[in-house]
Parts: sequence; C-alpha cells; structure tokens
Amino acid sequence: MITLTLKESLNKNGCPICRTISKEFDNFLWWFEREGYHEISSLKALKDAPFICKRHADKVKRLKDKLNNTFEFLIKNDTELLMLLKEINLRKRKKLLNQPFECRFCLEEKRIEELAVEQFVKDKNTQKAYFESAALLCRRHLFTVLKISDSNLSEMLIKKTLGFFHESSSLLEDFFNKLDYTSKDKPSDKETDAYLKILEYFSVDF
Repeated sequence: MITLTLKESLNKNGCPICRTISKEFDNFLWWFEREGYHEISSLKALKDAPFICKRHADKVKRLKDKLNNTFEFLIKNDTELLMLLKEINLRKRKKLLNQPFECRFCLEEKRIEELAVEQFVKDKNTQKAYFESAALLCRRHLFTVLKISDSNLSEMLIKKTLGFFHESSSLLEDFFNKLDYTSKDKPSDKETDAYLKILEYFSVDF
C-alpha cells in the first residue's frame, strides 16, 4: 500500500513522502475507528505508549464514541499503575516511571515515514517517476534519504534540489519585492507558487 500511495503522491507538487505519511495515517485512523480501538495488538501498543499528543488530539476527537473501549482500557491501565506506585518504594517507582512520553499516533506516523523512506530508496521505478515529476522532497526527507542512499541516487537528488533552488531564486526575489508597500504590482501566480514551494521545502511537522 505504501508503494502505491508513494507513486500517486509523485503526481502532485510538494514532498511525496510527506503526502504518503498523511494519506497512510488517514488510512490508519480509518482502520482504528472500525477495528483498532478494540483490537488486542492495538490496545497493547496503547499500553506501551499511553499518550495522545495535542497535535493528534484533534484528529482523534472525531472518533468520539469509537474511543469508549480505548479510554476504558487506558483508565484501567493507569488505575492499576497508580495503585502499584502507592505500594512501592521510591527507587522502584523511579525505575517503573522511567519510560519515554510517546504518543501512540506519533509512533504510527514514524513507522509509516520509515517505510516510505525505505521504499523510496530501494524502488528504482519510484525514483525514476520522482525525477520525471514536479514533486520535490522536503528538506527533512531529502536529508533522511541522503543518509541511506548510494552515491548515484544522492547525486541525482542533490542535482534536482539545486535545480529547484536555481529556478526559484529570481521568482522569490520578485515575489518579495512585490510585497513591498511601494510596489504597484502584485506577485504573479508563478511567483506565489515558488514561494509556497520553498516554504514547503523548509517546513517540518515535528
């Protein structure tokens, strides 16, 4: 599924890996709404990472009554943990509480991201389609891919990104000049598009 979503994302501007993460995460939420909120392995994953970050809270809110079993499970889990913490000494308590504060849904996004990056690096057809497309890896995913790609792929990725910088530089200059209050002209669609592309390149969703 990752492969198909990645290839479909190449037909659009922007970072194909970012689009793949977004699409596949929506698919995960669709599954979670119908099955995952009560499925044993999903509940185990929630127990290992019993947090929902504020960034994902809004997306999860729309599941409403589907989260009944989820929160019943989480409350039961924390009730047992808190009761245990009352009974043990400080050393054991610190050891028990020495776990990362990880959001279950952030971990799922990370898993999707790793699969998408791995697929991009190993699939020659995907790479060919990427270099023939208007899509551009964002800075985060460009550098992530460069860490594990061979010299040939790295060279081609760097060349495409530098080409984008070269094409965008004059358009960006005109865009910002026209934003000045003394300018009588408004930025063109092409100049605005260049601005949006460079903004997306440097944007990151932590």
